[in-house]
Amino acid sequence: MIKPVIIACAFNEQRNIESFLKALSAQTHGEFSLFLIDDGSVDATFSIAYDYIKSHNISHFNLQKKEHIGKEKCLQEAILSIEDNNTLILITDADCQPHTRWVECMVRKYEESEADMLIGPVVIEDSHLFQATEFLSIEAVTLGSAAVGHPLMCGGANMGFTKTAYLKAREYMPGHFSNGGDMYLLEAMKKLKMRIAPVMSNHAIVVTKGAETVAEFISQRTRWAGKAPNYTDWEIIAAGLITVMIQASLIAALIGAIFLPQLLYIWLVKIIIDFIILGVTAYKIEKTKLIQYILPVSIVYPFYVTTTLIIAFFRK
Repeated sequence: MIKPVIIACAFNEQRNIESFLKALSAQTHGEFSLFLIDDGSVDATFSIAYDYIKSHNISHFNLQKKEHIGKEKCLQEAILSIEDNNTLILITDADCQPHTRWVECMVRKYEESEADMLIGPVVIEDSHLFQATEFLSIEAVTLGSAAVGHPLMCGGANMGFTKTAYLKAREYMPGHFSNGGDMYLLEAMKKLKMRIAPVMSNHAIVVTKGAETVAEFISQRTRWAGKAPNYTDWEIIAAGLITVMIQASLIAALIGAIFLPQLLYIWLVKIIIDFIILGVTAYKIEKTKLIQYILPVSIVYPFYVTTTLIIAFFRK
């Protein structure tokens, strides 16, 4: 049986760390180990994690405390410290809630596909309905593009790879970066023509936290947009440019509709397409209650995407 290693870095996650550990303790695939690194938290993250592991006597949960070096460096050090290069490494975040069959599904997909990288599904918790609905589009692109052999996105909250594949890809990644390691890894593996497979199962879903405020949400999306100039994969670049052009065209059509109302048909087409794509995605991941929010999200989407792009541009 494959015994994967789960790596997660935690920074000031005292509100989430215990529920995260409980979710991993409940996994149906018992043969795995957890490598949890406290990245210099200044709250009670480490003590809560330590007490939970000790009180439940979980020998395969390993906890380390380090000085704050940032998530990407923290992950890199943890990955490089694994002795067996053939070990399947699963990456997630300490504020997430993996499904109880998450490890089982990731391992099964790895056994079936022998992929160098696994891209798993991520959803935002239901308490943030707008963000959860908006994130459906990201998941549709992430899993859909990977399914047709041209992956455009991946998320550090749910992915897997072997150390061997990571070491090969690392040579083609930027030398220094503080965020975006998941996308840079994807680019490198595509460049090396490695096998990348999506894990299309609701039982492999990892639920992540949504932004608590509008400012935090815009800041998050701005960080994501700020990574774009560093991408080198032409498919990812082209997809980004097409997205920008579509959103700009929608805003231009709305302004132009003052003089030519027929331009509003462009928005009608967009809304219909969104309902089809996001509706199907919501159905597949059993989030059908989000369908009712597709219309407002479709209307707002072009404006905040454009806003985050402008902010990211001027921050450069």
